[in-house]
Amino acid sequence: MKRLIIIPIIIIVSLVGSLSIFYNGRYVPPRTPPPSVGEKATPAYVSSPAFIDAPTKQSGVLLIDESHFNSFSEQEIAILLSRVTARGYEIQTMGSLSTYMGSDARLKEREALLEDGLRVANSFLVAVPWNEYTVRERELVRNFVDRGGRLLLIGEPTRRNTIDEISQDYSIIFANDYLYNIKEHEDNFRYIYLRDFTPSEITKGLKTVVFYVASSLSPNEGGLIFTDDNTFSSTRERTGRFSPVVQVAGGKVVAISDLTFMSPPYNSVMDNDRLISNIADFLTASERTFNLSEFPNFFGPQVDV
Repeated sequence: MKRLIIIPIIIIVSLVGSLSIFYNGRYVPPRTPPPSVGEKATPAYVSSPAFIDAPTKQSGVLLIDESHFNSFSEQEIAILLSRVTARGYEIQTMGSLSTYMGSDARLKEREALLEDGLRVANSFLVAVPWNEYTVRERELVRNFVDRGGRLLLIGEPTRRNTIDEISQDYSIIFANDYLYNIKEHEDNFRYIYLRDFTPSEITKGLKTVVFYVASSLSPNEGGLIFTDDNTFSSTRERTGRFSPVVQVAGGKVVAISDLTFMSPPYNSVMDNDRLISNIADFLTASERTFNLSEFPNFFGPQVDV
């Protein structure tokens, strides 16, 4: 019994002794004066002044490919899609992320799905596809573009994709690299500033945009946006005039090697918002022609016979 009493006493004495030696009172932090308003810097990701979209109403359909296990979410391109719909276009998606994989029967089903989707579409968006495109699918896309349909190809070097399966039909190569700039960048050497623009519908009104995970594209002759002399390619380890955005096929095909700049909060950096609106203008300015094989799907709500 005495032993049971002695043990708690020893513990209490030890605690009291420790406190008397090491405890110097409750910590009271020093008062920190509030910063002056004039000292506050505007965060780099906030554009000033804010861009205001001014859409021109069109009519048509944008088809989005989601049948090749595409490595993106619709939330990532939600701003672009909202501006496409603001221009009067309808958004249709093709397939899902977990369907149309595997057997020959599934591939045939996917080909039929693409054929049906392109039959009514004016524009087609393909972003970071994982599964390869069949010969038939590539033929369908080529025929779509040949009839005036607009095609937007989006890749990103940090996500495995087979975007070259389609882009090579237009002599566009997504290089297996990433672009970086040690001298001037947006918080990270891979967040590159882009200020060299070829005049076009995609680059109108742009002064500076920021890309976050961009690779180089070729051909340079079709380049719309170029890096400066301090930008390197990770595979060539030399500076150069690289382009992460190209436009070919008489202006009907645009390829972009960065998806991140479209997503919040990155869309509000510099002129990124304006670039997104320009891309929406591109997608909704299709001059797609239809033939009897599309009858009667291409008719709008008002038909004059």
